[in-house]
Amino acid sequence: MGNVDSRSKFESGYFMIATDKPFYEPGEVITGKVYIRCSRPIDAKHIELKIKGKEKGSWMDTVHKTVRNPDGSSTVETEKVKRKHRREIMDSKAPCFVFNSNLVPGDYVVPFGFQLPENVPSTMFFKDTHDHRKPKAQVKYSIKGSLETRSDKNEMSYKQILIVREKPPHLQEDITKASENKITTWCCVDQGVSKIQVQFDKNTFMPHEKCKSEIKLDNSRCNIALNTVRFTMEQEITIKCGTHIYRSVRTIKEKHDNGVPARSTQVGEKELEIDLSEIKYPVPQHRKKQGQLKAVSIEDAFQMSQAQPACHGHIVKNEYYLAVRTVFDGCTCCADLPMARIPLVIIPVVNPQLVGFQVPKDYNPQVHEYCQVTLRH
Repeated sequence: MGNVDSRSKFESGYFMIATDKPFYEPGEVITGKVYIRCSRPIDAKHIELKIKGKEKGSWMDTVHKTVRNPDGSSTVETEKVKRKHRREIMDSKAPCFVFNSNLVPGDYVVPFGFQLPENVPSTMFFKDTHDHRKPKAQVKYSIKGSLETRSDKNEMSYKQILIVREKPPHLQEDITKASENKITTWCCVDQGVSKIQVQFDKNTFMPHEKCKSEIKLDNSRCNIALNTVRFTMEQEITIKCGTHIYRSVRTIKEKHDNGVPARSTQVGEKELEIDLSEIKYPVPQHRKKQGQLKAVSIEDAFQMSQAQPACHGHIVKNEYYLAVRTVFDGCTCCADLPMARIPLVIIPVVNPQLVGFQVPKDYNPQVHEYCQVTLRH
């Protein structure tokens, strides 16, 4: 039946859900269709839609406890505690279409729609296996349709992953930032002043694009060398569990170049770029759900493999920045060094193999009335 996957095929025919667009923004009306090809009579009662959205996060925390001993002394014990929190963004189910009689063999289409709430966070996945705290975070949405029968049997069902993207800020191009700082070594030894000027090409990118920067280094008034200039993509991730907070700033990608000598009369000019397509994450074939291993869907696998979008949920907050930082000769650990930093917006792409649904040439459906689903949230 067209370009469908194996999950839509059943003994009694085909059943599939497809939204009209590959992704949606908060506040949009989501529209889609239920496609049915029935190969034998079914005592159908109704089509039920389940629309879910969840946000969750977890990490391992180290807790120190003071324990009083029988002799009056005390000892400090250390244990690992898993902090975790979850909330339901959406959890609704409603009949999409009620059948007045048995479903006879044939083709059927049931259009449906519902409004996505405002201010819902982006679909995203996060897992850092290199951090000993083992942080994980997820925001996920899905639409599941099922053909319910009068014998209370779930005859056919299909679940589609729903991709939500937060509304991106306005695209900015040719963004110029400058930073002039007093340089000190060993906390108090004045070494003069150094300045950088950076032009970022823009602030919004697709995952396959390159981030470019043009950098000018003025070290003519500084007594120590500016050894290295670094162009980095940084990720700030925050996960909340009650009053407990996990926070991490990670350098996802970096390019660097040589700087300029002390008291150099020439302004150093550098061009550095970061290729976002090089950012790839390993995706497991299976995941644990309720103690059992489940195969990772092709939709989830594609999303998990690439750079994740910005996300501003109640539990999970994920943001990116482009930064140009400097490294000087000597001990400058107490100094505020010249740097430039701007927010970075990554617009995720959807697996092109899953976009659109082509019905077979012999598909001749009865098109039923549009069903408006009201969400509880």
